[in-house]
Amino acid sequence: MPPVPAGALGLAFWEKLANLLPGVIYIFNQQTMTNEYSNRSILDLLGYSPKEIAEHGATLGESVVLIEDQPALHAYLDTLASLHDDEEARHEYRVRTRSGEVRWLRSVDA
Repeated sequence: MPPVPAGALGLAFWEKLANLLPGVIYIFNQQTMTNEYSNRSILDLLGYSPKEIAEHGATLGESVVLIEDQPALHAYLDTLASLHDDEEARHEYRVRTRSGEVRWLRSVDA
């Protein structure tokens, strides 16, 4: 049987796949500074549902990222605009979960 083209699989397939992965998958809109999509792993990691993350809007970073890590995170986000299609960037920073616990995150962005 020949392989099925990725576009033919449909959105439901990709969403199911994203929700099976243990890591957080997200789509971040640099123009609006908002998370437009997060898989359900964000709930396990931070205690916030994907819907709650989206509802934070542009204030998400100020809400969960430790204040000491915010300047470096903003600088990192600025560098993402200059990435070429075949490049990726990485950044580590700390966040506070819904329960108040501090966790380290490593973002790998393309």
